[in-house]
Amino acid sequence: MLEIGAGGGSVSFILKKRYDVTVLNTALPDFPYCEYITERGGLCAFLDGEKVLPFAKFSFDVIHHSWVYHGLTPARWRE
Repeated sequence: MLEIGAGGGSVSFILKKRYDVTVLNTALPDFPYCEYITERGGLCAFLDGEKVLPFAKFSFDVIHHSWVYHGLTPARWRE
């Protein structure tokens, strides 16, 4: 599963515990989320929010994102 804008990784940790799925969490480098996720035993990668995701088609069975835009400022939305 790919978790886009994982925050602290709560969704992925719940899914890992309940269903034993492998999750790659992603976060922007401006925030300390990847450090927090890896300290808890999760996988995390930094993404550049302005570029295409670096994964091939069909690399993941499930992609989840939620509340991704709340980390952006209104000026960034207009770009």
